Parts: sequence; C-alpha cells; structure tokens
Amino acid sequence: MSQSIDFQDIKKLILETTSLTEIISDPQYSTESLYLYWALDALENDTGAKTEIFQSNRDILKAIQKEMRDNKTIEPSLEKYSSGFILGLLEFTIRSIEANIETYDEYQKMIELLLNWKKKGFTSELIEKQYKETVKAIQEINNWHELKKEEYYPIIFQLSTVSGAQYFISELLGMVFESINYSLIFICFLFLLKIILRNQKITLAAFIIILALVAGPGSIWAYLIYLVFVAMWLFVLMRFGLVAGVITLIILALFQAFPITYDASAWYFKTGIAALAIFAAIVLYAFRTSLGGRPMFGTPRLDE
Repeated sequence: MSQSIDFQDIKKLILETTSLTEIISDPQYSTESLYLYWALDALENDTGAKTEIFQSNRDILKAIQKEMRDNKTIEPSLEKYSSGFILGLLEFTIRSIEANIETYDEYQKMIELLLNWKKKGFTSELIEKQYKETVKAIQEINNWHELKKEEYYPIIFQLSTVSGAQYFISELLGMVFESINYSLIFICFLFLLKIILRNQKITLAAFIIILALVAGPGSIWAYLIYLVFVAMWLFVLMRFGLVAGVITLIILALFQAFPITYDASAWYFKTGIAALAIFAAIVLYAFRTSLGGRPMFGTPRLDE
C-alpha cells in the first residue's frame, strides 16, 4: 500500500517543478498525479503562486484537460500519461463545479469515458481503490439520471478549506459574515412580502417557495429538500430569533464547504475533523447556555 500523500507537497510540484510533463507521464508519480488538478485549483486564487513556473504548469494541465474532453476515447491519453493522472483528471472534471462543465451532454460524455475505462496500469492499491470508489459514485449518479432525466452538477467541498490554516480561517470567517448578511436579507425580503401580500400565512408560504426555487439546483428532489430546509430555518428564526437563524446558516455552510469523511487515510481528513470540532463546540456552547446557569450534570438544589 502506498504511503499517504501530503497535499502541500503536491502543490509544491506545481510551483517548483519545471518538467511537470515528465512527472505526469511517469508511473512512479502516479499517486501524486491523482491530485494535481485539485492542487492546481487550490492555488488558482493564491496571488503568491503566480510565478512563471506555476503559469507554465497551469497551461500544461489546462491543455491536457481540454485534450481529454475533446477525445472520443480515453485510450490515447492512457498511453501518454499515468493511470493516476488520468483518473485524477476525470474525477476532478466530473465531480467539481470548478471544472467548467457547461452542458448535460458534456457531463454525460465524461461519465461514459470513466465507466468505459478498463483497469490498466494501476501502480498502487491506493489508485485502484480510488478508481473503484469513483466508478461506483459516478455509476450511482448515472443510474439516477436514467430514472430522473434531471441535470446534476456534483458539488464537493471548497478546495480553499484544505489549502492551509489561513484559508481555513478565512473561509470560516466568510461563512459568519455571509450568514449574517443572508439572514438580514431574508428578513427584509420577508418583510417586503408581508407588505405586498398582507397575510401572514400566505407570506410565509410564498417566502418558503420562492427561496427554495432560488436555492434549488434544478432537481425536483433537491427542490423538496430545500423546501424543508427553508421552512425549518424560518421556524428557527421566528421561534428563537436572529442569532439562532444565523447559526443555522453557518452550520449548513460548514458542512457544505468543508470535507467531512470517515476515511482516515484521506488527505483532507484532518480538515474535516477540525470542521466537526467547530460544530461540536457550537453545540456544546448552545447546550451550556440553554441551562441558564444550572449544573450540566446532577440535580439542581430546590432553592435554585
């Protein structure tokens, strides 16, 4: 079994390696190549990364991505590049919203490429495991589409959250400010609807339906889920107040943006644990505050 890969080391390959083409073609670096596109995406918004070497390697990776999407079969690419690199490219292109997949037909084409890819040249158990897990996940999505015929753009965690402590903290603070802003905007919109409709029940129903329509990604099932969530958020806001509503949005953003996984071998496992620790801290603080000074354990005295 290959040793775990440090994501920071993979970013260094893009920043410091002048011959990235040789690395992505060498089976020895097949495991590292699996994550090259994720590392590139994590570096895209880093102003300190805009060096000549980075730009050159970025152009190389973007050109290969375009080449892959233009090919009718995957065989030519397998002959030129390592299996880990090709798998990483496909996984990134299919599962990341940053991959610029613009049409459902293009998405289906990438699924077909992956599902028709025969296992060739695996250089480690890790790459074989990644391949099987990816095929299984994409197969499930593909089967779902055959039944529902809905557009679906897979969304994963924000790669900036795994790019270092400063990005982690920045993303977290951004969630807080955005949650406050969205909560205030939603309240203003709710107030506006109340003025227009002049009926509280109709106003609440219209608010839930409109927000679910705006937030839903196009699937009827996703729309129903958003209907339930917006209704729950509105209940929390009206029953417990603005602070509770803001915290609800922060928790939602936390689970959407940060990678949560049970796989301890995943390179982003520690980031997911840190996000869960923040969630646990919020829950414990809320629970402690709700006691109103009473002991957390044991029976309070009668004079209290």
